[in-house]
Parts: sequence; C-alpha cells; structure tokens
Amino acid sequence: MPHRRSTRSNALGASMLNQSVPLGDDLKSILIEKAYRFWKRDFSEDVRNVNLELAKYQQVSAGFREDIPAIPFSSYPFDLFPGNCIAIIGLNPAYQNPKKLTAYREQVELQQFHKEGRAGFNKFLKNRADYFTESNLNYHGGHFTKLGGFLGRTLLSNAAEYSVDDKLNCSMKIFRNFVFVSDFLPWFSENTKNTSAQKVSSSKSDSLMMYRSLLSDILCVLKPRWIQCNGLQMAQYAECVFGLGEGGLIERRYGENEKWRILVSRIEIEPSDDLKEIVQPLRTFLCLHNFTSSRSGQSFKHFSKMSECLRTWIGDEERFQFDMLSPR
Repeated sequence: MPHRRSTRSNALGASMLNQSVPLGDDLKSILIEKAYRFWKRDFSEDVRNVNLELAKYQQVSAGFREDIPAIPFSSYPFDLFPGNCIAIIGLNPAYQNPKKLTAYREQVELQQFHKEGRAGFNKFLKNRADYFTESNLNYHGGHFTKLGGFLGRTLLSNAAEYSVDDKLNCSMKIFRNFVFVSDFLPWFSENTKNTSAQKVSSSKSDSLMMYRSLLSDILCVLKPRWIQCNGLQMAQYAECVFGLGEGGLIERRYGENEKWRILVSRIEIEPSDDLKEIVQPLRTFLCLHNFTSSRSGQSFKHFSKMSECLRTWIGDEERFQFDMLSPR
C-alpha cells in the first residue's frame, strides 16, 4: 500500500485550480491496465480470503459475496478533467436482490463481463462511461439523482446550470462531468455489520492492497478539489485508507441537533510506485457527512447548511469555481 503522509498546507493543490486539461493518453493507459490487472483476479478466491481476514470478532465472515466480481471504480474516471472535479467515496457496492431489477441486472452483467476476459473488461469500461446517460438502463436514480441535485444546487452550483424541472438530466450531467465515484472496498455485500474497520486498517491482503493502490493513483491523477464520504460511519475507513492531517478528523457543526455535523480533515495521498515519478501527491480536503438517499438521510435544507459549513471550513472560494468549458 502506498505511504500516505499528512499536510499542514492551506493551499492544497492550488496550482491545479482553473487549469483544466483533459487526462493524457499515457496516464489513462497506465490506469486502465492497472484496473484490468485488478479486474481479472479470481474474485471468488479474493472474497473468501477477505471474508475471513476482515470479519469482526466471533464472526465467521465479513459478509462479502463470492458470486459478484469486485469493481475497480463505480463511475468512469477517464473523461474527467484533472483538477476540475470532486470525488465521492462510499463504503462498498451494495448487493441488490432480484426484486430491484435495475441494480440486480447490473450485477448479472458484471458476472458475464468477468467471464469474457479482456473483452468483458472493455464492456465494463463502456458501461461505466455510459452510466450517467439516458441510454444506461442500470442507472441507480434513487440515489444519484437526489445527490446530484443537491450538489448542483450547492457545492457545484458554478459547474452547471441546474433545473428542478429536469432533475434527472441535470444530475447525470453533474456526475458525468465533475464527479468521480468509487468505494473504500470493492466487493459487494448486503450490509457491512460484520466487517471490522480495524482489520481493514491492518490488512495485508494482496487484493485489498492492490485495490487501494489503484484508488490512490486515480485520485492522485484526477486531483479532486475535495473528497466527500457519504456517511459519517466511514470515519475509521477514511482514517486507515487516506491518513489524516494534524488533529485527525475535526468535527464542525451547522445546527443545534448533534446529527447536523461534518467531519473534516486535510489529507495528502501519495501515488504508488507505478506513478510516483510522473504524478505529484494529492493534497486536498476530506469531508464526511450524513448519508443522502432518496427515502431517508439529509433533506436539501440540511445538505445546503452542510455545504456552507464545508465552504467556510475550507475558506477558499476559488476551490468552488469550476471550469465550465469541460461539460459533456
């Protein structure tokens, strides 16, 4: 796993702001090959190993599914403009039962793609590239449309015009052009109640270390303005994967209710040995906030107040001014 160190700098990655340039073909090729090496692993064997290694005390399994391939990223990172995007990191992909047809169909496709080797991986890449478009039948609108709307009306209001009368397309445009989506853990599960965050921190699993290296390299290349984690419960995972600045995670409240809070930190992520000669470390900001979903979690009122709290803490309004020339 690449070494990560903390930073005290307030001007994290400032040189990248307002200098939007497409991702170069050489870096894109390196990252795609690295993603393919992870993709082609025997995922069932990997899951059997991590289920044993990451299970909580007195649990026989961490709960990851052996029948669905791990995914190297949830959205397509290679069309984003480095320094003109943000990253949203979840915990892990959620398994969906057959009653939720859209998400279940995606899982079946992943199983088929994995059987087809390199050709299947190319199909996976196209699937990710098309995910936030009207043509993708597997789009998880219940989650992304609401979150995209919140982002488009608050933190990314400069990035694209948002219309409440066209929520779906506006949200897709936000994600397609400005947001990298991935997870701390790449394996599917119904829940993570039996997964130990402490064991994730100390794990020497080949598959987990390989995945972390890939995630670190993608983030170092994309240079997101900040990283959001959708759920305060991911604090331990954020600490072990990113490493935190001086003082660790800092609590900032934006209301009287104790639930109205964010956890923030300055972080620095080192690229792996594959890229350290050509890619600079990522210096950016980390924010963990309450979960946002279609049926529960934050309302727009809460998310708006959270956004203002984050802006105030970062204290650099230029970081919220995105280049409008890049959207597709």
